[in-house]
Amino acid sequence: GAVEDVNVALAGAVPNGETYRDAVSVTPDGRYIAFASRASNLVVGDANGGDDIFVRDRLLRTIDLISVPGAGGQFPSVDWRAIVISEDGNFVAFHANKPPASDSTFIRDRQAGVTTAIKGAASGPLAMSRDGRWVAFSTTDNLLLEDQGLCAGSGGATPTLDTYIFDRTTGQLSLEGPMGGCGSGLAGDFSADGRFLSIEGF
Repeated sequence: GAVEDVNVALAGAVPNGETYRDAVSVTPDGRYIAFASRASNLVVGDANGGDDIFVRDRLLRTIDLISVPGAGGQFPSVDWRAIVISEDGNFVAFHANKPPASDSTFIRDRQAGVTTAIKGAASGPLAMSRDGRWVAFSTTDNLLLEDQGLCAGSGGATPTLDTYIFDRTTGQLSLEGPMGGCGSGLAGDFSADGRFLSIEGF
């Protein structure tokens, strides 16, 4: 089969920064590809000098900048290791840093041009239901009162890494599958209907 470049710079130029091969999420039909790159010449106005999240539309041969805060501008930096796109290519979830807050998870609605922030620091992989309604992420922050998990170690008690699900439609956050004790949970994958979520415990 044919090989196609995803990170195509403006006016056919060579991208002036690295594109991360391990940070890619593709829609089932292969039309939309979400990826991370440090290149500043993929779109007009990329001026933060850091990594960004983009979506390539293979049909229209366009690239959109995704890591855009709700108020416009750009995030200073993103976590290129965690990107996930919905089945229709409209919703993209990612981790980014937005001072003065710490790293958080964000969801970009490409059609509406809206970026929604999910409170609390987050790390590790992301999972999204096919329709983009539910986003699962992991964090050591106790975001809800029922999350009181602590792990006793040599340096004292520290919060456990637990998995949360954010409902984009209702704006509600729920704690899913706490491991308890010193166990941790990393978001895995949603089932096709979004009813089930796999969680990696260790």
